[in-house]
Amino acid sequence: MTTYLLDPLRSLRRNTDKAARREPAGLLPCPRRALLDRDSWAKRFSTAERHIGMWPNVITGLFALAGVTIGVALEPIKSLIGSRARTRQIRGEHCAKLISAVTTTKYGVISLNAAGRARNAGQPRPQNDQVNGWIDLMNKARSEGRETSALLYLYGPTELANEARKVQAAEETLYFLLDDQGASADPTIVPQRLHNASEALDSTVRDFATLARRFTR
Repeated sequence: MTTYLLDPLRSLRRNTDKAARREPAGLLPCPRRALLDRDSWAKRFSTAERHIGMWPNVITGLFALAGVTIGVALEPIKSLIGSRARTRQIRGEHCAKLISAVTTTKYGVISLNAAGRARNAGQPRPQNDQVNGWIDLMNKARSEGRETSALLYLYGPTELANEARKVQAAEETLYFLLDDQGASADPTIVPQRLHNASEALDSTVRDFATLARRFTR
C-alpha cells in the first residue's frame, strides 16, 4: 500500500527535477550554446555566400551559351542579308557606270558633230589631237556601256536590265547621227534629228535612273 502511494510522488518529483533543470523562459542561453549557434549560423551564411557567388558566373555562362547558339542560328540569315546588300551595291555601281558612259558618248557625238559642221562651213575647227581625244573617249565609253548593260542582266533584275537595254538603244540612235549636218547652213545650230535623239537619250536615262533607285536602295 505504501509503495503504491509513493510511486506517484516519485513521478512528480522526477518531473519537478526535470523542470528545474530546464532553462527559465526569457533568460539568455548559456555561452556554450550561444557559441554553437553562432558557429552554425556562420556556416550557413558561408555556404549561402558561396552559392550566391556562383550565380554571376552561371548567368554569364548561360548568356554566353545563348549568344553562341543564337549566333550560329542567325549566321545563314546574316550571310544572306550581306549577300543581298553586296548585290545591291554592285548593281548600283553598274547603273552609275552605264549612266556615265552614255553621257560621255553623248558629249563626244555632239562635239564631233559640231567640229564636222565647222569644217564643212570653212570655219576654225578644233585641233586634230582634241578631235582624236573625243573619238577615243567616245569609243571607250560605248564599250563600257555595252559591257555594263550585259552585266546588269547577270545581276538582275530583268526589268532593270531591259531598261538598260533601252538606254543602249537610245545611245546607238544618237551615235548613228554623228555625221548628220542638218539642213541649216549655220554650223552653230544643232541638227534637228541630232537634237531629238539627244533629248530622247536624256529621257531614257531619267527613266532608267528612277527604276535603278528602287533596286539599289
